[in-house]
Amino acid sequence: MERDVERGAEKGIGAKGAWIGAGAVVLAALLAAAIGILPDIWSQSGSPEEGAPSSTRAVQGQDETSQPPSPTPTNSLGGDADPTFSPEPSGLGESPSKIPTEVSVRYLTDIEPIGGSYGNYADEEVVQMDDKVYSRSIVFTPSYFNSDTKSLDFKVPSGLTTFQADVMLSEDTAPAYTATVEITHSDGSIIDSVTIRYGEVQEVKLGLAGASYITITMSVLEQDSDAMNNRPDIVIGDGRFTK
Repeated sequence: MERDVERGAEKGIGAKGAWIGAGAVVLAALLAAAIGILPDIWSQSGSPEEGAPSSTRAVQGQDETSQPPSPTPTNSLGGDADPTFSPEPSGLGESPSKIPTEVSVRYLTDIEPIGGSYGNYADEEVVQMDDKVYSRSIVFTPSYFNSDTKSLDFKVPSGLTTFQADVMLSEDTAPAYTATVEITHSDGSIIDSVTIRYGEVQEVKLGLAGASYITITMSVLEQDSDAMNNRPDIVIGDGRFTK
């Protein structure tokens, strides 16, 4: 009886060990399978899942890929900008000749005489009379052996209707000299005639009444006793056309 009990216990122990052994084998197989498929899972983890939409896939019936919508342009105040708006061109980028400007004054020295030359004994100079400097002056210094008269023609710029200047004899001129400055209209009429003496400055301001050009004539009236060695300077100080 005791032997039968011992045999039954041995059989129970053996069956239990068999089940344990079989379970261990199955667990080992499962671990091996799991280890084998992990690399594949890791390698596929960065790819989109099957059936998930891709932003680079072509839309059905179209060849182009889908793109994000373009932002709506806005103006400086935050509102939607008008797509048809085209800004006006700025004068800053244009050449000076294309930028409209209104001229209100033109100096004789900027225009130069008709014909392009002052000829003999006349030129542009800077002249000082007392404390005033005339930086845009025309000076006539006649030669003793030639004419004592010089005439220059100047075209009147469009839109300018007045001629202004200070006329005088230079401070280097001998006191005995006397001269005249005459302004003539393009129709031949004399607009003004001014007599100048040493130390005097005569202001000229004349309406031109539609003249296309004027003629300025400078003449010596009275000579100095030593005229051969001391010649006068007749000055048209800052002569200019204005409105």
